[in-house]
Amino acid sequence: MVEAKRELDHKDITKLFGPRSQIYGDCIQFLKKKALRKKDAYEHKFAEWKVVFKDIYGTLEEELFLNHTYFALILKAIVVTKLSVMANLDLEDAYLDFKDSNLAVFHFFEFETFYWVDLSKKLFRTIYNYLEKVNYSREDLFHDMYQHIFMPLTRHKIGEFYTPFNLVKKMVENFYEFGAKSLDPSCGSGSFLIEMVRQILSSEKPDTLKFDALNNIYGFDI
Repeated sequence: MVEAKRELDHKDITKLFGPRSQIYGDCIQFLKKKALRKKDAYEHKFAEWKVVFKDIYGTLEEELFLNHTYFALILKAIVVTKLSVMANLDLEDAYLDFKDSNLAVFHFFEFETFYWVDLSKKLFRTIYNYLEKVNYSREDLFHDMYQHIFMPLTRHKIGEFYTPFNLVKKMVENFYEFGAKSLDPSCGSGSFLIEMVRQILSSEKPDTLKFDALNNIYGFDI
């Protein structure tokens, strides 16, 4: 009998990877040690990050840069764990091979400021063991995690406010038309985009029209 996979929602993701989690603490300590060992690479990327974000955040601190790096690494690790086939492979080699050959498809490395370090194999193994036998709820999984990691005072200072899930659903139901070209220019963790995708996939229209509608959904953020 095949074991049923547990389904994780946004609350589970926050418990696993949020600022009170063991993984967060271990990863931040790992990043701090790497920053000392790879000082030149770290300082170069930190300087790049400052140029991009100085007009947004004003005063920039190392902690925020490390949190950004952590968030980017966790997203990459989750994608690798979900999409790769590792059952008969060495986990460490699978991580490196999959990252190099497949992640470019998802454009994770277009913004290379956080490409000064990779997760250690030990940390990735820990994440993989948590996520190997799970599925994910069809929702904005990173909404709460993002808010908890990036402090409310910092977010509000730069004009970042998050729309509650029930309001997102109501707005999409009332204003989104199937197939319409739609853009969220400050999509954050993607709440509106995900709700539009949910509406498209749950419709009774032919798959070809669903595919076309999905290709008309756009979002970006910094």
